[in-house]
Amino acid sequence: MNDQFAQLPARYKISMESVWNVCYTTRYDIDHCSYHEQSSALEVLMGEKYDEIEDAVLAILDKTHRCSSMVENLHSRLRPYLAEQKFVSQKILGLLQFFLNHKPFMRSKHEQLVNKTPAEAMTGKPHLPWLEMLGFDCLKRRPA
Repeated sequence: MNDQFAQLPARYKISMESVWNVCYTTRYDIDHCSYHEQSSALEVLMGEKYDEIEDAVLAILDKTHRCSSMVENLHSRLRPYLAEQKFVSQKILGLLQFFLNHKPFMRSKHEQLVNKTPAEAMTGKPHLPWLEMLGFDCLKRRPA
C-alpha cells in the first residue's frame, strides 16, 4: 500500500475504511448517479473535510501505477525471450529480471519514463549501463 495512502487516516482523523470508501467512490464518473449517492453519504459522515480527503485520494491514485497494465507490460517484455523455452530456470529468470529492470524504456505514454529504466523510475536515481553493472566494459567510440 502507498505510504501516503496509509497516512490519510491519521492526517484527517478518520478510519482506514472511510479512506477506502472514498477510493471506491472515485471509480465512478462524476456524472454517474452512484458517485453522487456514495459521495453524499460520505460527506455526511466526514463533514466539510470530505472534498479535501477526496482530492488527496485522487492525487495519490494519479501517482499510482495500475497493476494490470504493469503485468501486461511484463508479459509483453518477457514473451520474446521465453517463446522458444518450455522450461525456464531461476537463473534465466534472474538474468531476465536484471536485464529488464535496467533496460531503458524507448517510449512511454508517461513522458518522465522515456529513456529511463524501471529501476531508475522506481528509485529516482540514475545508474550505470547494465553491462557495466555486470562488470563488462562498455564499448565507447574512439575520437576520430
